[in-house]
Amino acid sequence: MKRILLLLVATLCVTLNIFAVDADSVAMKKRRPMAYNGYQGGMMYNIGYVQSREFQFHDNNGLPLGQSNQLRGASMGLGGALRVGFGKYLRVGIEGYVSTLKYKPQGSSAKIGWGGLLLDSHWHIKKFTIFTGGVIGGGSYTHITMIDKGINSVDNDYVVENQYVSYRHYPFLAIVPFVGMEYSLTKRISVVAKIDYMLNVTNWADDYAAGPRFFVGFMFGR
Repeated sequence: MKRILLLLVATLCVTLNIFAVDADSVAMKKRRPMAYNGYQGGMMYNIGYVQSREFQFHDNNGLPLGQSNQLRGASMGLGGALRVGFGKYLRVGIEGYVSTLKYKPQGSSAKIGWGGLLLDSHWHIKKFTIFTGGVIGGGSYTHITMIDKGINSVDNDYVVENQYVSYRHYPFLAIVPFVGMEYSLTKRISVVAKIDYMLNVTNWADDYAAGPRFFVGFMFGR
């Protein structure tokens, strides 16, 4: 997922430079209904509350390990988006994020990374911009669980942890509807906040943790 974010940042920088060069010449042309109408790019921090269905770990013999489990808690992460405006209401772009839920035993985590094509509609009300839309693209889920099977003392000096490790990683097709609002600090800088909910439409396993996420960050545009 780090490669996806690096690619997103690189694409963002290149695209912003291209539109910066062309913006003035485009503004001089006669406006068409779907004419280019500026761009935005920036980073956002996300925090959410996610929850999975109940699932059960098994040993190599197929016997259950302890009671059933369920992931539940706060996930946090970072990412960014690039949006290009066309006409008064349409914006098209790309975005990508990572969000991680950490839980006990220490070292256990459920991380989701996703990115894809963004499409939204927006409406201006003075300094505020309300928008709604969605993203369609790819996601990957990585779930690592440290399963503690007891602690044995060795000569009262050292502690040996007898643990199993469960590692699960799988891709899926993601559809992510969202709604949000921006506030213009200047002509080129805005504070943005949004809420989304990721839909895993191809591989929703029992340990997949989903829930609403809240995003806040800054967008820079022209």
